[in-house]
Amino acid sequence: MTNKIQKPTGNGGVLTPTANPTSKALCGIPKVAPKGSNNTVLKLNPKAADIIDALDKPLAPQAQNILYNLDQMGGTATKGELMKRLEDKQLSGLVTTQSVDAVFGHYSRMYYDRKLLLS
Repeated sequence: MTNKIQKPTGNGGVLTPTANPTSKALCGIPKVAPKGSNNTVLKLNPKAADIIDALDKPLAPQAQNILYNLDQMGGTATKGELMKRLEDKQLSGLVTTQSVDAVFGHYSRMYYDRKLLLS
């Protein structure tokens, strides 16, 4: 096979950092922090409780637990700090057979889509 995948370029839409590293267009997705995502700052929307109450279908218990723990940490923490707290089952109350990182990863997109976390 002689064809190679080319470096990403713009497609006529928003010029994202994938195509142009100097672009400020983050498209609602938080930028990965230097040296990994554990340094990404998570910010709970001050209106998160109202948003949750207004949902047609309640959040899954694990999803609620993650937001609850972030709220208990003052509403702002790095992902690494939150993961460390969630790993302490006595402190966090999160019961899972999966890694806490996997559980957070499962719900993170929904948190941003529903504006529960701010980027």
